Formats: sequence, structure tokens, C-alpha cells
Amino acid sequence: MILHIPHSSTLVPNYETAMQQDKNVWEAIEKYTDHRTDELFSYEGADRVEYPYSRVFCDVEKLEENEPMEELGLGILYDVSSKSRKYPNMALETYKEHHTKLLNSVNSLKTMLNKVIIIDCHSFSDEQAMEQGFSTSFDICLGTDETHTPNSLSLICKEHFKKEGYSVGIDEPFMGTIVPLKLYGDEDVISIMIEVNKRIYADDEDFVRLKSSINELLGKISLNYI
Repeated sequence: MILHIPHSSTLVPNYETAMQQDKNVWEAIEKYTDHRTDELFSYEGADRVEYPYSRVFCDVEKLEENEPMEELGLGILYDVSSKSRKYPNMALETYKEHHTKLLNSVNSLKTMLNKVIIIDCHSFSDEQAMEQGFSTSFDICLGTDETHTPNSLSLICKEHFKKEGYSVGIDEPFMGTIVPLKLYGDEDVISIMIEVNKRIYADDEDFVRLKSSINELLGKISLNYI
């Protein structure tokens, strides 16, 4: 199992000083960071592929070409201020490094196991759901891919969270899940995105409850698919 955690960091390398007076940048970092997902998603023995910098510096889940969010200024490089695209070459270098790391992790596990499962780990806010056109939002969003997400996996995740008392949406308000492009179509690579609403882990008690629930789910997934 691979835990892919792309958006938990708030770091912006080498040009923090140039950006620190820019209110728009730091507001964007606060808004778009998947806070504490690096803590929420953990499972003993799982590989972790984490991007060490803020998605405002470089969003490693966006496409290099034909990215639909680019027209909104939210492609690989966010257009939130005149400084947010200051170091494109450095950002794109970290993008390639991250995807190479993910690909290598998948290939390494494929040599040992019949199946490789990627859990794409995210969080979101009700505000972001509203920006997608949803007036109300689920507690949990499961993102799927028609080629790489078995229906049985979606069902396991949905039933688990519903039994825990969480409301669950499949591919709403967000859809899709990550798969290395070079391995797209490989049936031995399974992937599902789990997005948790930030409001359901806003205090410590709720955080501990959600973390426990996620860990239990990852155990179920591991038993069923590895």
C-alpha cells in the first residue's frame, strides 16, 4: 500500500522572504493546504510518498499539459500573486522528482506483490465544495477512476465510513484519483482518493476519532487487496 500525501505541507522553498509580505500567497496556502493529512493517514508497513512543499508553490496533482484548472490560475503553478510563479523551473523540478518517486514506489511494490494500492490522501473545506457548485457537502469524498478503482473498493470505503456515522459522496464534490501515467491501464495498480472534510476533524477529539477510523479502513483494504 502506498499513501500518497501531496498537499499537507505549507513550505515554500527559497523564496519565503520574497513572499512573506504577500497576503494573497499566505491566504492561499491556508485555504488550499490539506492540513494534518500527513498525521491522519498512516498505516504500519505502508509506503509514504509526500510532497515536501506547499501546493501553492507547485501542485503535483495537476497535469503538465491540458490541465483544466490552468484557466483558473490553479494549474501546476498557482497564479495567486505576482510572486507565486517566481521560480517555475525549481517548482517543475520538484514536480518531476515527486512523480518519479511515486512511480518508483509503485514499481518496487509490484515486484513483490500481485497488487499495488494507492490511497490518495486529501482534505477539503465546505467553501471549496461550494466552489465546485455544491450547496451542501459530505463528510467524506471518495474519488475514483473507472480503470483503477474497483467497485468493491469504493463499497468497502463507503460502508466503513457510513457505519462510523460519516456521510459519504463518491466523486462529489471532487472526483478522480492518482495513478502514475506510465502505468495507466495496468490492472495491477489500484487507486482511490479519500478526501475528508476539514470540519470533521477540527478539534482534537474528532481528529483522534477520524484517524482511528481511517487506520481501521486501511487495515480492511490491506486484507482484501494485498
